[in-house]
Amino acid sequence: MLLERPYSQESEESASAGAPGTWGAAVYLHPGDLHVGLTPCTLQTIVGSCVAVCIRDPLIGIGGANHYLLPYNLNSGEALRYGAVSIPRLVNELVRGGARRSRLEAKVFGGACMLTTLRARAQHLGAQNVQLPAPPDGAGHPDRCAGRRR
Repeated sequence: MLLERPYSQESEESASAGAPGTWGAAVYLHPGDLHVGLTPCTLQTIVGSCVAVCIRDPLIGIGGANHYLLPYNLNSGEALRYGAVSIPRLVNELVRGGARRSRLEAKVFGGACMLTTLRARAQHLGAQNVQLPAPPDGAGHPDRCAGRRR
């Protein structure tokens, strides 16, 4: 079943009716949320060191986005607040809705260094969120989606 509303393991549904003159319903993504749909909507979120990944298949018009807080969970948790869980789940939901991996286009937002004292460090949390490195225990990289990056 294709997700037509935000999906979250931690928060309640956060879609609201769009205001007059907006493009479809307004969907606010809280940390740990994921949204996939065929219906045009306005996605909103606020990221700092968190990351939002927006992916679409332009041929069939399906798209989605996630909002995650951390790159991975060393305890092998399956919560969507981890990029290593959320990104593959987003891609899988898009494919389940008819998208082809080879046509997917992605944009990544966020990954900022929010603390001035950490800006000199190359591996602050925001940078780790964007890079999604392999966990130190060698569990491997999360699935990567095929397609063009912008």
